[in-house]
Amino acid sequence: MKPYLSVTPRFTKKCTDKIEQFQEEGKTIFFVSHALSQVRTMCNRIIWLHYGEVRLDGPAEEVGLEYSKFVHRFNKLSKEEKTEYQQNLKQRQTNTNELQRSLPKKSQPDFKKNNGSLSQHSLGIHDF
Repeated sequence: MKPYLSVTPRFTKKCTDKIEQFQEEGKTIFFVSHALSQVRTMCNRIIWLHYGEVRLDGPAEEVGLEYSKFVHRFNKLSKEEKTEYQQNLKQRQTNTNELQRSLPKKSQPDFKKNNGSLSQHSLGIHDF
């Protein structure tokens, strides 16, 4: 599902009702958002994806707290420090992708199954 923060209240209610229906039916939902307050409200588990890697996976309150701490620390960095941090992680992604391409075909994971590269600071949520 896509986050629905910038839509009409009526549509927001419709989405929330549908998610609640899915919860009652015991269905698993992947809810991807940068809006931590929304994620904490709707989900009981968070998978924090950071530059394509799982940074933390667990109960929403626990992972949400760690994510909040990270964002707080990151926002205290200077512009130059933020840029350096981001460039280092992007370089690590590039190196990983190059290593992946150099592996024999049969030992490469099928990235089509997990939609390939993941964006920075994504929150992948499931298990209502």
